[in-house]
Amino acid sequence: MVLRRGVDTGKLPPGLAPQSILNIIQSLGPSFNFGAFQGVNPDDLITLVARNTIAARYMTMHRTLDAAGAGTAGTDYQVEAGKRLIIGGVVYATVAAAYTVVIGYGDDGVAQDNIAAPLNAVAFLPNGVLYGASATTTYTFTMPMIVPATKFPYLHSIGGGSQVFVAGILRPA
Repeated sequence: MVLRRGVDTGKLPPGLAPQSILNIIQSLGPSFNFGAFQGVNPDDLITLVARNTIAARYMTMHRTLDAAGAGTAGTDYQVEAGKRLIIGGVVYATVAAAYTVVIGYGDDGVAQDNIAAPLNAVAFLPNGVLYGASATTTYTFTMPMIVPATKFPYLHSIGGGSQVFVAGILRPA
């Protein structure tokens, strides 16, 4: 299954079922409570993916998966000028128990497992709010997070490897 303008969900890693991504997209409206979905074009639905394999590393999110299901194919995703990306949901998993992930944005893109954060990094969820209680368990988190125009959304893996899928919509800035 391919989500419109999104990742090919047929390549999702084990435990991240396509229905999980679709459930997040369907839950976006109620999570905003300020009419974010009024007049939304289906082309503005966005899904992104990132995966780090090493502790305390960063990676800019991508639109496409590689053949192994990791978010390392394609290029760093940058929000279009004049738009903002409203992330409404996250599906994530960590490779071991008690690892955490942080979602944020910065002024530039960084490669997978990068030790340095993006320039002027802003974390939505500081201190590892997204917690992986069990290894390889899939978790879902919904909360509106707004990435401004021309910024690069990123994953920060704390403790060890993790993978995230985010779902959101593009809206005028």
